[in-house]
Formats: sequence, structure tokens, C-alpha cells
Amino acid sequence: DLREILSVNKTYLKSSDAAKKAASSTLQLFLAPYKGAAKQPINIETGTLSEMIEKYKASAELKAAATALGIDSLFSSMEIKNNALNEIYHNRNAEYADRSDAASDAKPAAIAAYMQFCTAIEQAHHYTPNDTLTAVFNKMDELRKKYHALEGKKDDKGGDAAGDN
Repeated sequence: DLREILSVNKTYLKSSDAAKKAASSTLQLFLAPYKGAAKQPINIETGTLSEMIEKYKASAELKAAATALGIDSLFSSMEIKNNALNEIYHNRNAEYADRSDAASDAKPAAIAAYMQFCTAIEQAHHYTPNDTLTAVFNKMDELRKKYHALEGKKDDKGGDAAGDN
């Protein structure tokens, strides 16, 4: 809705109708700080848009300008959608915070499963070689070499990545 408001407003800035051009100019000054709101993180975006909507609703001049351009319903729609997005964001944050398992808890099982997968591919490559298996095996070998090189580097504390501090 914000993008549509900005687009319609920009169109009316070039209007030959003086009243619509004036209304658009009034909204242009108001909307300028909010142009990049959609590129912000969700929690900041919803806060920014809530602030914008509150300022819009508090100003009779802005509401009259939006009505003159026919975009007042877009402001109402944006408020509803913004509130819904904000609620979803906070509900998901609360849900994620309540989880007791972390991604690092799954790491040992994921490593074991990956090692088993690599072993199966290596065995298939050795016992029933074909072009596809050879390509997969070579790609896995390249990744293994890169990962192994990263694993052996020293961490910030002076020890190695294996935990020998």
C-alpha cells in the first residue's frame, strides 16, 4: 500500500489540476522520510509505518490531501495490514523464544547423517562407478577439502577450531 500511495502521489505531482497538484505536494513533503520503510527490518518497518499513520491521522490537512487524491482508503488499508504484520512478527518471535532446542543441538546428528551420506556415495562411486556418481563424488571431495581447511584454522582465542585452547 505504501508503494501505491507513493506512486499515485508522484503521478499527481505532475497533474494539470492545481488542487490535486497542491494536495500531492503536501503529501510529498509528509511521505518523503518514509519512502525506504519497506526496506527496513520488519519490526522497524512496522514501527515506522505506525508512526507515519499516527501522524497522518492526527493531521486534518494530510487527510484532506489524501481524500482529494483518492488514496485515503490506502492509508486505512495500510494501517490494517501493518498491524497484522506487526502482530504476526511478535507472535513468531514469542514462539521462537519459547523453543528450548537450538540449531546447535541438531549439529551432531546432522554431521553424522552427512558423514553416512558421504560414505554411501563414496562406496557407490568405488563399486558402481558412472559419470553422475563421479561428478557428485568429486564435488563432495572439493567441499570436504574447503571445510577441512577452515576447520583447522585458529580461532580468536588462540586455540584451534577443534577446541584445543
